[in-house]
Amino acid sequence: MKIGVDVDGVMADFTKAFTSLAVSLGLTDKVTHQAIQPTWHFDFPMSPVWDVIDETYNWWMTLPPLIKRGEIENLNRVVAAHDVYFITSRKNTNGFTAAKQTDLWLQSIGVHTHHAHVITSDNKGALCAALGITDMLDDNVPNLNDLRAHGITAWCRSWLYNKGEELPCGSVDDFLLASGAWQ
Repeated sequence: MKIGVDVDGVMADFTKAFTSLAVSLGLTDKVTHQAIQPTWHFDFPMSPVWDVIDETYNWWMTLPPLIKRGEIENLNRVVAAHDVYFITSRKNTNGFTAAKQTDLWLQSIGVHTHHAHVITSDNKGALCAALGITDMLDDNVPNLNDLRAHGITAWCRSWLYNKGEELPCGSVDDFLLASGAWQ
């Protein structure tokens, strides 16, 4: 079995890291977390935050995890038994490539990436189809739609900003069970 797992919004709390940086820049007064972000967009100018991220050495390696220790152990069991692809839309910043930063970040939280694949792509649907991935967990609605358009079973990591999407999953464990990767 070949499965895909997004990183930001699924494994990593991008929202907390991004809004923390926005607070430090004086663009907002509130740090928010993935679980309570009501919409996909932020209510402050995002360009200054992205400018700092672009210049920060290995910024992608600083994000707090959303995944719990037990989920990591279960994910590692699946990584050992199946082809698992961590596919992210992250862009390169100062330091290592986005893919290398992602790989090192996953390793730092205990994910056995030496048995998995870490890829960056803005076109997840076509990539998953080309790789033969059958199921993918993502939180971004356009990504979910793109995956479905390419015949991939797209599972939605459920948050307030994507409420009502098909095939919701409350956790990585939910996805692993629902997709049949971990039984």
